[in-house]
Formats: sequence, structure tokens, C-alpha cells
Amino acid sequence: MYAFCVLSLALQAPCDAFLVDSVGDQIVRLAELDGLPGSTSVHEVTALWRSATPLTPRALDFRREGGEVAAYWVESTRDRLFRAVDQNGNGVLEPFETAVYRESGKLDGASQPVSLAATDDGAVWWCSDQGFAGLFRCADTDGDGLAASPGELRVLVDGAAGTHVVETDAGPVSIDADHLVRLASDGDGVVAYGTGADEALFRFEDRNGDGDVVDPGESRLFLNASGKNPALPRNADWVDGDLPSLVVPGSFGGSFHGRLTHLASATESGTTVWYFACDSHAFSIYGQNASKRYLNGLVFRGEDQNGDGDLQDHDEVRLFYDGSYSGPTPEPLDQILGLDVCGEEVQLAYLYGFSKRVARLVDGNGDGRAHDPGEAELERFGSGVWGAAAPFTGGSPLVRDLVVLEPDAWAEPNALFEVSGDGCSRMISGVVPTLHGVGRARMGSAGFTCELRGALAGTPAFLFVADDLPAWYPWMLPLDLSVFGYYGCTLHVRPLEIRRVRTSGPPGHPSAGYASVTFDVPDDPAFANQTFWLQWVVTDPLGSPYLGTPSVALTGRGQIVVEP
Repeated sequence: MYAFCVLSLALQAPCDAFLVDSVGDQIVRLAELDGLPGSTSVHEVTALWRSATPLTPRALDFRREGGEVAAYWVESTRDRLFRAVDQNGNGVLEPFETAVYRESGKLDGASQPVSLAATDDGAVWWCSDQGFAGLFRCADTDGDGLAASPGELRVLVDGAAGTHVVETDAGPVSIDADHLVRLASDGDGVVAYGTGADEALFRFEDRNGDGDVVDPGESRLFLNASGKNPALPRNADWVDGDLPSLVVPGSFGGSFHGRLTHLASATESGTTVWYFACDSHAFSIYGQNASKRYLNGLVFRGEDQNGDGDLQDHDEVRLFYDGSYSGPTPEPLDQILGLDVCGEEVQLAYLYGFSKRVARLVDGNGDGRAHDPGEAELERFGSGVWGAAAPFTGGSPLVRDLVVLEPDAWAEPNALFEVSGDGCSRMISGVVPTLHGVGRARMGSAGFTCELRGALAGTPAFLFVADDLPAWYPWMLPLDLSVFGYYGCTLHVRPLEIRRVRTSGPPGHPSAGYASVTFDVPDDPAFANQTFWLQWVVTDPLGSPYLGTPSVALTGRGQIVVEP
């Protein structure tokens, strides 16, 4: 049986993981493409989406819609919800594939959304605990692809009201309406974690479609592990002490609570099961309960065994994985930053020292836990390996959310294309454009395109192409262009061949420019396994802020290998 457990992780391709990184203003994809354990190759860690301007992405969800996967995320800088679909199948979300699904900051008021969930009925729910706080449901009812028209947003829990009533086995109870901070989809409804006076989980669904959640069965206590709100019944196993207490004594009286803010559901053998993770950092004031038991790294599994719509009864919740300093793991998880489920595997984003890591957990022998040999891969990914390497040019990621998808849900990044070196800008805007590869370069096909993104719009751009690197007479490459007045710029590719295009987008916009060149590779064996080097140069005819030098911007260097 243990051998099976080992095989279950070692031979089974893991689901792709997606990290919401607020430092890099991006969504990072972790894939396993080379068959080796862990996402350790540069091609296995890529930016699915990256903002050209400073934003603060906070939460992400995916949903299959008509045979394609749609991505939804929220960003809290401008209070906006985004939707994107990979239309060209290159495994990257381009600007033309991304739309503002709802600009809530302008339409509804400042709120700084913190979480969202895409439900089975086509709606998107989101929540906030600031400003325009509460729980909201939006849907595209007029078919324009957005949820920005009148009537397409419903306020289901109004934070301005202060309280909201939920059903419990002990009768109706008022909860905090303005402290919902995390959502997970559950069919046509959501399960939400509420902080403030409650520290509990609730389920909401507009079952009769009247635009509210105040009718019978529409707002219900789902799981109360903390006992913070005495009016809310507490889960029976936590009452009996069968599960670790989440109550943390305060230094000067009172108490704090470990929070089950990370949650996700999955279908196992036809039954919906839930996973919850405590967000306590081992060495914070929330790190230990009154018994000095550490609360970091705890993952629980829940199943509604009696069908009453909650996880409050005996044996409905159990400890699935103990990654705390009080547990059996040799490498404790200092703090869990995100959790999601794909198939039968649970993936966690977590903090280990100063490194951000991703772990995989699988209950290989069916005992309801993930502590047997081979059931835990604790470093599927570790940011310490990457440092400031792409895509983490902004430094170690600030992980706000983790979402997982089956490996074939998204197009595979091109493993034979890579980018290296730094770009530069000698333009007034200072915006540095980026180089990207789409598709595969195969003999006898026109399947590879080199793209320029984030450039000045409506201006000439030149793609330098070379089949070797050593020199551009009389200079050796890479060449520091500072000697010519282009301080901070490097020429990586000699212009053996130059392709001239013009960037699209609103003329003069500093970062909306896009251009591409598609290569028609001859069906000639001489091209097999040939490496080509690429670099974009963008010019601005309107001039430069630097005396004596034309206004230009350069990308880093691309490298593509032709496949037979």
C-alpha cells in the first residue's frame, strides 16, 4: 500500500498551479512539463498574465464555459473584476484577450475586493470588508460578455447594514455583514469565511432567483470551529476537544482565533468534500493555542455525512494534514497562504522561512489523511530557487491566492522558447516593452510568432533576427550601449535580418502598443534544431528626453529552437 502511495505522487502528473502575485502584479503558472518532480525548469514557471501598470491582483478563479476555460480575478487598486480567455491558445492571457468584467470602483463605490468565486450558474460572486463591503453577485444577463449593465449586480449581504441573519440548528443568528473575506464556489452558491465577531464559515445561495439570500435555506451557518460568536453553535468535534482548539489566549486577557480562511471543495466518489486550512503563522500571536499547540500548517477535510447542509456534526470534519511544529512533518509549513483542490490532490501555497513554496497532498491509501510515505510533496515549487529570475522580476512573490487546474486545461507553454537579459527604455514614459513567443517553430510550418507587448503605441518597431550571437563587427555581443548614450540598454542580437512593423493601439499610449512577426520555417533539414535569436527595438519619432540620443526602447533577448 505504501508503494502505491509513493507512485501516486511520483508518477502522477500534478495539476497546474496558479499563484496570484501582488508584488509582480501577475498570475504565475506552475506546470510540470519535463516529467521530473517539481516545477524546476524555467519553462515550467511562466506568467499567465501580467499587468503593464501597477495593480494589486488579490484572488482568482477559473470556470469552463462552452468548451473553453475562462479566468476571473479581482484587483484591489482600482476595484475591478477581470475576465479573460486564451483565444489564440498560446498559454498566455494577452491584453486583447482580457476585459474588465465589472469596474466596481466606478459603478458601485470603493471597496477593495478581496475574494471571488465563479459559480456553476454563470455568475461571479465577490466580497469585500472595506468601503462598499459585503457579498455581491454579478452576471452577464444581456450577453455582452461583461457584467457592467444596470441590474447585473446584486448586493446579497449589505455591509452597510452591519449585520445579516443566517440559519443555524439553534435558530436564526445575526452575523457581521461587513467582514466576509474569502469565498469558494459550491454549485450555484458560495461558502464564505467571516472574520470580525464570527470567525466562522457560512453558505449563501439565491435559490429562488429573486436577487437576495434572505429566504429559507439561502443563508446558513456552514462550519463554526472557533466558537468566537457565542450565539453560533460550534462544531461538535471542536466542542469535545477531538480537533485542535483554534482559540489563542491574548497577552493581556481576551483571546484571538486561528482562522480557516483557505477553503476549496472537490468531488470524490460522487460526494462533495471540503478542505480548509488555518492561516496562522507559527511565530505570530496566532501561532499557538492555550495548550501550546502550534496552529500553523493545519489542513482539515469535511464531508456533510447527514445531508443537513453543514459540517457541524460529529465526525464530519477531521484533520487531513498536520504541517505544524507540533505535528509529525520534518518540514513544518510556517504559514499557509492558499489552498485548492484538483481531482484527488490538494495543493498548498505556503511560507517556509523566507521562501514561498507549493506542496501537493494526496490521500493515497484512503485513510482520510495525507501523512503516509509518498503522500506529501512538500516542495513542488520553491521561490528560493528562482530569486529575481523571470517571471519574478519584482522579487519574491507576495502570494494572495492559489488556484489549481488539471494539466490539459490550459495550453502548454513553448518549452523551446525562452527569454533572457534585460530590456530598457530611453523614452519619456520609461516603459520597458517585453518580448514573447507564441506557438512552435517547426520545419515546413508558420506556427511560431514573436510578439512585442507593452510598447509605445502607433510607432515603428524593428525585430532583429540572427542565427548566431558572437559579434556584430567590430563589437562583441552582448554590447553595452552606454558608450553610445543609451545608458542601461544592451544589444543582445546582431541585426542579421530586420523585420519592420508598426505597433498597434491608441497612438502615443506609452504601454498599449503591440506588434508581431510570424515566421514561415522552410521544410529544409538544415533548419532542424537550429537556434535563432530575437530582440525588439522600438522607436519614438517624437524625440527623446535625453539630449543627443534618439528615443528608443529595447526588449530582452528571445531564443527559439526549430523543431524537425
